[in-house]
Amino acid sequence: MSEERWNRFWKYGNVGVTPTRRNIFKEFKKIYLPIDTKILDVGCGSGTLASFWKNQGYNVIGMDISNKALKIMGSKDVYCIKADVTRGLPFKNDTFDLVYSDGLLEHFINPKPILEEIFRVSKTYVLTLVPRSTLYNVIHNIVLRPPNEYKRKDLNWIGLHKEFNPSFSRFKKIKYGILMILCKKG
Repeated sequence: MSEERWNRFWKYGNVGVTPTRRNIFKEFKKIYLPIDTKILDVGCGSGTLASFWKNQGYNVIGMDISNKALKIMGSKDVYCIKADVTRGLPFKNDTFDLVYSDGLLEHFINPKPILEEIFRVSKTYVLTLVPRSTLYNVIHNIVLRPPNEYKRKDLNWIGLHKEFNPSFSRFKKIKYGILMILCKKG
């Protein structure tokens, strides 16, 4: 999606901490990361998840294409940069210990190049959060009519991640229609 479209999306401001986010935070706390871990949030949006990691004491960089999202995130005292993931991430290979995205991959007809970039800049972990095909999301799809990319099945998402041959991969179905996939590079 274009920068203009994302700026329209974020014009209402911060999404905040929802029940889904609280469930995600519980799962994040189960991931062991040394305190000197460097984290990149690709498509950070309003920075709710990046703020979580920063509040845990980690070095976090948020990245988004939307100026409005970056303004919201900047108010949370998290370092953020403007970049377009479709043009490549502005970092060297293996720069971050953890690279993650939430609600990003499903916006692309072909998310493989985006995921490839995410794996490229990660030296240890890749974490993605994508929508699941659940009753909750079926209702969401009827009301909001998102593109077909939102309707991928869990196995499609897991298969896409496995194409990058991580030595360790696990997934968790999170309440309210989110699939969390954690990969460890080998």
